[in-house]
Amino acid sequence: MDIALVLRSFSTRGGTERYAANLARWLLARGHDVHLYANEIAIDATPDGLQVHKIQTARPRTLSFLRATTGVRNNGHDLVQGFGRTLGHDVYRAGGGVHAAWLEASGNTAYTKLRGAVSPNEWLARYIDRRAIQEARIVICNSEFAAAQVSAHHGVEARRVRVIRNGVDGERFRPRPERRRELRARWGATGRVLAFVGNGFRRKGLRVAGRAFARVSSPADRLVVVGRDAHAEQALRPLRRLLGGQLIAVGEVGDPESYIAAADATVLPTLYDSAANTTLESLATGVPPITSSRDGNAEIVPDARLIVADPLDVEGVADAIRFAWGESKWVNRCRSVAEEWTVARNGTAVEDVYREILND
Repeated sequence: MDIALVLRSFSTRGGTERYAANLARWLLARGHDVHLYANEIAIDATPDGLQVHKIQTARPRTLSFLRATTGVRNNGHDLVQGFGRTLGHDVYRAGGGVHAAWLEASGNTAYTKLRGAVSPNEWLARYIDRRAIQEARIVICNSEFAAAQVSAHHGVEARRVRVIRNGVDGERFRPRPERRRELRARWGATGRVLAFVGNGFRRKGLRVAGRAFARVSSPADRLVVVGRDAHAEQALRPLRRLLGGQLIAVGEVGDPESYIAAADATVLPTLYDSAANTTLESLATGVPPITSSRDGNAEIVPDARLIVADPLDVEGVADAIRFAWGESKWVNRCRSVAEEWTVARNGTAVEDVYREILND
């Protein structure tokens, strides 16, 4: 098959980007012709054989990129798959879930209501989301949680929705004893380590995670924050006052697998995630993931005591941390779950969707 993958940024950083890179490698290994259309392309992320087409944009960038993506299907490919904020697909992967649902989950404050109602950017995001989902022949969701929202918000018939969970690279995300010792020594962590790994600190619940950590930790414990945020310093400042030297903020890294492996648990009390990659990557690394019921990957977490019903419940998150730290033998239990969700399993399911469309 001749397949076009269309997304804004192609790299090894970020959940959608890592997913697209893994899928591209898998499709190439299967012998397909794979074309990438993207505005931002990291050369070190492009596998051999991938045919790269850089989309040039002008201002306003979002509209310029959107116009360019609608023309990809005219380039003679058998199939076009989009990954978000793009139009003109046969297959659309709603990897970020539904934007309208995210707005609802982000808070019932006057500010969030006003932003959702009058912000041109929010209006455009909802518009693109709705059109992309409604126009695609098949919509791929990475959890039952996300699939239900696609149907509820956009009226998509169940026959057009497929739940295909993300795959995880079990070789990249695995226990790493040497790296674990090295990082913990660097942080002065003689106790336990809790890792927060995610971009967008407010949505992922960093404030709640930090307050919960403060309730259960001792001076020898560390909270390690990995990821980027446009307002990172503003988000971290109150946590530095609360935690002092217990807080280790490392920013965005190219090897999140090392930081997860150095932890005794990860924490992500997210307000909204169709399927948080950190949850699955933690499982593959053998580390218990604490998450919220608003994470689609909560569906595969091996113990309900790691899942917090309300992502704003500080004491609930603290209880989950106590439980994760108090149990042993997590490695095999977590790894056995992640082994079910491989890149190959995901790729095979996506390939089946392609064949279904071409044979229709």
